[in-house]
Amino acid sequence: MKKTLILGCGDLGSAVGVQLAQSHHKVTGIRRQGHKIPTSIEPLALNLFQALPEAEWLSSFSLVYVILTPSERTQNAYEKTYGELVPRIMERLGETNAKQRIVLTSSSHVYAEKEGGAVDEQTPTAAYDYRSSALIQAEKSLFALSPVKEVICVRFSGLYRTESPYLQKQLTADQAIDNPEQYTNRLHREDAVGFLKHMAHLDSPKNIYLASDDCPVTRRELYTTLARAQGLSVRFSSETSSHGKRCLNQRMKDSGYVLQYANYREGFKLPAGI
Repeated sequence: MKKTLILGCGDLGSAVGVQLAQSHHKVTGIRRQGHKIPTSIEPLALNLFQALPEAEWLSSFSLVYVILTPSERTQNAYEKTYGELVPRIMERLGETNAKQRIVLTSSSHVYAEKEGGAVDEQTPTAAYDYRSSALIQAEKSLFALSPVKEVICVRFSGLYRTESPYLQKQLTADQAIDNPEQYTNRLHREDAVGFLKHMAHLDSPKNIYLASDDCPVTRRELYTTLARAQGLSVRFSSETSSHGKRCLNQRMKDSGYVLQYANYREGFKLPAGI
């Protein structure tokens, strides 16, 4: 039975842990409020900002997920989580030469492309704001553990659920949608969980995966289609400050993972013909 540790056993980490436990992993999860960890996962209540587990204990796990999310979208929160905490965790993991697979969740925000161009795992990253800067710091600390450790960085595009309160609020706000020609990229939460589980069993994985669905779309197409499905009308601003990026997922698919929701129409369960 493979011993697996999830550092950051929140919503996403817990879902991954439950699936791994069902696949005969012995899963331990760490989060500040240990009582919120599902019963199929061994809980450890610990504030990682205040104390880290000992290196020898960490080395007993053959698979380690680092799935941390800042408490808020502020510069301070991002720097503390990705710029400081993740590097400390990686440094602690590196204190032993134990053979381990370490999976870090990151974001497609590390790509600076804003003209609608395509990006993939070969595209250079660039720090252009506090979020990208902190994420790149976290990734560098992971890659520093190679080749002693087997490291995998999963860069997620925007995660979403079938029911999206944020998008619904935008559709009913009676305000013009800004940046209508900007490309958006997304991955259904169920595919995010599925792909992270896939990382546990993949032979000879690459060290970077860009995880997104098959269908980058402009904000105009997305909001127009969602509004039509509900019989609503939507207005758009005449200005676009950024055309965004188009995330390519060929490496993700080449790994053998099959998307449950290949595009936003499937993910939002839109009726045929919309």
